[in-house]
Amino acid sequence: MAVIVGITGGIGSGKSVVSSICRSKGFAVYDCDSRAKTLMSHNESLRTQIIARLGDESYDQNGELNRQYIADIIFNDAERRDELNRLVHAAVLEDIKAWIASSDESLLFIESAILYSSGIDKIVDSVWMVDADIETRIARVISRNAMSREEVLARIQSQHNEFASADRSKISAIDNNGQQSLILQINQLIEKTI
Repeated sequence: MAVIVGITGGIGSGKSVVSSICRSKGFAVYDCDSRAKTLMSHNESLRTQIIARLGDESYDQNGELNRQYIADIIFNDAERRDELNRLVHAAVLEDIKAWIASSDESLLFIESAILYSSGIDKIVDSVWMVDADIETRIARVISRNAMSREEVLARIQSQHNEFASADRSKISAIDNNGQQSLILQINQLIEKTI
């Protein structure tokens, strides 16, 4: 049975960098964000549920996810956003379980910005919480996403409650401010995990 480690942290913290380092070391990493997009586009059961709840406009004439239509709904209707999140979270959770069951690795990683609100925290053995100071995070997001400072701050604020229910006994912190080697921190955590 594999040891499952969740990699999480707020926007701009460096979750993806930590995941990339783990991949470069030969470990399998499940990226919840990219898999959710794939499932929304290609999982027939999920597509059917999305259309039933949000309408035929959820997909364009080519069968591709209508991202603008979905974005308009989720940013303007909290109830429908929560409903869509429940559908997608359930599909991702099932996909993760199948991914774990099909693996013969002894150590697996799951990257998710919403590890707790999605329920994924319940299937991981430990959590690596990637963090950086707020100014570093803001600068990273502005440079990669062409967002304004106010937009980044709003995203950071919207994620504030994500970690409130975290089981602190399962968390190991990774400092990604640039003063400490990420590779060294990751190596130390891997040694403690396996």
